[in-house]
Amino acid sequence: MQKIIWILFAVMPAMLVAACDNRPLNERLLDKLPEIKDASFDDREQRHLQKAIDLVRDGADPNVVFFDPAWDRTLTLLGLTISYGSLQQVSELLDLGADPNLPTDATDTHAPPLCHVSNKLEYKRGDAAEFVELMLDRGADVNGCPALGVAAAFAREDLVSLLLEKGAKLDEFVSEREYVFIGHGDFVNRPLQAAAFGGNVEILEKFLDLGVKAEQPEKLLLAAFESLSPDMMEKCLEVTSPRNLLDVYTGVLLAFHHSGDDYHWPRQMEMLQTMQRSGYGLTPEIFDAIQRRYPKHQIEDAILSVLQDTS
Repeated sequence: MQKIIWILFAVMPAMLVAACDNRPLNERLLDKLPEIKDASFDDREQRHLQKAIDLVRDGADPNVVFFDPAWDRTLTLLGLTISYGSLQQVSELLDLGADPNLPTDATDTHAPPLCHVSNKLEYKRGDAAEFVELMLDRGADVNGCPALGVAAAFAREDLVSLLLEKGAKLDEFVSEREYVFIGHGDFVNRPLQAAAFGGNVEILEKFLDLGVKAEQPEKLLLAAFESLSPDMMEKCLEVTSPRNLLDVYTGVLLAFHHSGDDYHWPRQMEMLQTMQRSGYGLTPEIFDAIQRRYPKHQIEDAILSVLQDTS
C-alpha cells in the first residue's frame, strides 16, 4: 500500500498539470517539438514523441512548425518522427494528414522529409528502402529534393532503381536553398557526380546509359577522388577529360587537408597514381601553381611532400 501511495504521489503533479492544460492542441504540440529534439538521445521510450502523436490523434494539426530563431531551424512532427520514431509511427502521422513534402530541419537539413533518408543511410538504419517506398506511396515528391543523388552518393543501387522507377529525374537538382548531405551538397545535386562520390561504378554506368552527360569534368573527378576507388577514377577518366587540372589538383589538396591525418593517404596516393597512369598526373608546373595559390603556411609539409612525390 505504501508503495502505491508513493507512486501516486510521484506522478500526481504531472497528471494534474496535464489535466489542467486547457491550451489549444496546436499550442501544446508546438511545445512538444523541441522537447522531442532535446530528449531524443536520453528518452529511449520516446515519451515526448508519443505524447505529440497522441495530440494529433486528438485533433492537433500534424503540420505545425516550430521555428527556433537561435538556431535558424524549423521542426515538424513528421521530421522528428522520421528521425527518432518507427516506420509505423511515420505511417500513422501520414494517415493523420502530415504533409510528406513539408521541409524540416529535424536532421539538421532543411529538406522535404523524403531526403531524410540521408540520415538513415548515414547511421546505417536498416529501414531506408522501406521508408522511401512508404513516403513515395503516400505522396512525397520524388523530385522535391535530390533523393536520387543521396542514394547514389551512398552507393545504394536498390534505392537508385526504386527512385528511377518512381519517376526520379536525372537532371541537376536546383533549389533556392542548397541542401547539404554528408558534407557534399554540391555532389548530390548532380546524379553523375553523386555516383562518382559513392564509388559504385554500376550506378555511374546506369546513369550514363540513361543519357546523363559527363559535364563539369573537374567536379566529376574530384567526386571520384573522394570515393577512394581507383576503378571509379579510371571510369570517370574514360568518359571525361578535365580542362583545368589546376582546379582538380587544388581540390585534391583540400581533400588531403580535410582528411585530418594520414589514415586515408595511402588510398589517396593510389588515386593520384591512377590519374598519373591515365595521363592526367600532377606536373611540376601545376605543383608550383598550387603553391602560389596557397602560401606555404596554409599547407602542411606532409601534404606537400605527398603531392610532390607524384609531380
